[in-house]
Amino acid sequence: GWYETSGGSDVFLNAARLPMPLYKGRPLHQDERHGVYFVGVQEVYRPDPANPKRTVSAFLRAVASEEATSAYSAQVTSGLIYKGITPQRPNDWIGFGVGQTTPNPRLVDAVALNTVFSKTSRRMPTQERFLEAFYSIDVADDIVIRPNVQYITRRGSPEFKPDVLVFGVKSLVTF
Repeated sequence: GWYETSGGSDVFLNAARLPMPLYKGRPLHQDERHGVYFVGVQEVYRPDPANPKRTVSAFLRAVASEEATSAYSAQVTSGLIYKGITPQRPNDWIGFGVGQTTPNPRLVDAVALNTVFSKTSRRMPTQERFLEAFYSIDVADDIVIRPNVQYITRRGSPEFKPDVLVFGVKSLVTF
């Protein structure tokens, strides 16, 4: 888990501890933020029992954060990783994952109240879902480059936004 002391703005209450959608004002400052996370990876298949570097593994990641200041309260991702896909690149791996991000229910309540009392029509934040494919290239012992592509659907914003395709590159340098 994590705990940090810089704090942040409350998503629902104002400085007088009243609902912001009804009473407006500055957000209440919360003195802390915290949450928990879990990461699990399990080898599920070894195509060549004599080669321990060539494996298929399943992963699961879960995150939950406090609901006072976070726009999103939970995220879960899972998928498969195939490492050692060719004998020439034994440390490269390819993977596929799916996930879902859940908006903070307090923020959803704030948007709903604001919509009712301001007489505006606004979409509620929803769960965002995504698919991701990635390839991890072991450039050297301490350098990894990981291009990826994500398809994000049901984007969690209260604003109308279409599905999106995102291309990215991650890098890791170990000293």
